[in-house]
Amino acid sequence: MSRSLASRWVRPLSAASLLLAVAGCAATSVTDHSPSGAASAGAAVIRSGQLGRTLLVTDMALPAHVEARAEREAEARAVAARTIATLTSREVVAAERLLGEAAGGDEARVLAAARANGFDNVIFLRIEDYQRNGELLVAVAVPPVAWKTETAISLRFRVLEAADGTVLADIRRDRVNGGFFALRKVEDLPAELDLALRSLVAA
Repeated sequence: MSRSLASRWVRPLSAASLLLAVAGCAATSVTDHSPSGAASAGAAVIRSGQLGRTLLVTDMALPAHVEARAEREAEARAVAARTIATLTSREVVAAERLLGEAAGGDEARVLAAARANGFDNVIFLRIEDYQRNGELLVAVAVPPVAWKTETAISLRFRVLEAADGTVLADIRRDRVNGGFFALRKVEDLPAELDLALRSLVAA
């Protein structure tokens, strides 16, 4: 079976369920919430040009079952850095350049390093899902086979002032694109992550 239709499992589907599947179509679902209840004004800060020199801390926390996990992590990290760098006219520096492997560690240390090196803000980006899911369904009906594929992006986006740690934004975003008879591929993931970040700022 081709990579685009690869499935993690095959399960039976009733005729009634198959009719619902046929009636379905690809769709995009986006859900936002603020985990800590903090103000979500970070997007407005970026749009208004108030975001100064920014240190970007990217933490990868993908599920253990994600296929080619190391490859997906490296890809997501690169996409996130590139996208965020285009969202503000000021300098954005990946924390790894300043702190090495300790970049994703102690938050207080990161903020202190940001202040010491003249940064105005710190963005903590935690990517918790970045994968393509597939499912093949077999039914005693016509047509006898259906499929469902989707891309799933989940991230937490936090913006803090380097000077005192004030939280400007704390937003969790889940973005799923796909559905029955949709053909979503792993190659679609970079664009989906880019859209998740850009639409968050443009919301």
